[in-house]
Amino acid sequence: MSKAFHFDTTQKTTVALLTKHAKGTIIAPKFAALNLKVIEIEGYDTDLLGTFSGEIERTLSPVECARKKAKLACELSGADYGLGSEGSFGGGPLPGIVNWNTEHLVLHHAPSQLEIIAKYETSVAIRAIDPAKLESINALESELAHYDSNQGWIIKSPKAVLKGIVGAEDLHHQLSTLLSSGTLLKSITIEPDFRAMHCPERQASIEKAAEQMVERLKTRCPECNWPNFWQGKPQPGLPCEICEMPTSVAQSYEVSCDECGHVAVNINQEQRAKAELCQWCNP
Repeated sequence: MSKAFHFDTTQKTTVALLTKHAKGTIIAPKFAALNLKVIEIEGYDTDLLGTFSGEIERTLSPVECARKKAKLACELSGADYGLGSEGSFGGGPLPGIVNWNTEHLVLHHAPSQLEIIAKYETSVAIRAIDPAKLESINALESELAHYDSNQGWIIKSPKAVLKGIVGAEDLHHQLSTLLSSGTLLKSITIEPDFRAMHCPERQASIEKAAEQMVERLKTRCPECNWPNFWQGKPQPGLPCEICEMPTSVAQSYEVSCDECGHVAVNINQEQRAKAELCQWCNP
């Protein structure tokens, strides 16, 4: 059996994380529970793999992108373990109705080329802002009050793409500058800055993905002690909390071991699915 992911808890094991968006501060405290020391590696511009704001097209799937980052982290640092993180927005059980965030973490072991993937997904409240509603600073402040005060924003116009704008005053100033330069309001869009250091909702999702990765490393097969004995193929049908009709949310998961093939069934500990995920209550 490979020694990958079998850590000596009496001494720290280094995990290299490739990031330029300060994800280490979110992930490191969770990995510390297994005496894993997460170090940030910045020798590669991860924006080259695609940006949320669209200047650089994403050609890899989220999990492929996270995998590439994890492997690059090993190559650039010389560490046996590399970690890649990638988030995406869209899709989910109710596309176009509920905004959906998915976060992938890939932990790669360079000597064996083995990996473990953690995935966390949830609905998020953050949405684009209609500039036509922002006729005053008061209106802007009222609109931003719906969101975390640390949420960043991106202004797109034919003249520029302005990122990392935080707070009503900064956003109002940037908008006023563009409008005074002759930019038409109807040509401006205001979108959330989804980069990790500017999106508190993403930060919470990344933290959950890191927690799941740690649990995957701790949850071992009862037959061979291999890690990542985790919920696999979902069996949908969890009843809605309001109408009690079956939903697409899993009521159980088939679990199998990557190493020895042992199979088990795990029951979802949640008794009911949220009504917002019900195709009957939210058609």
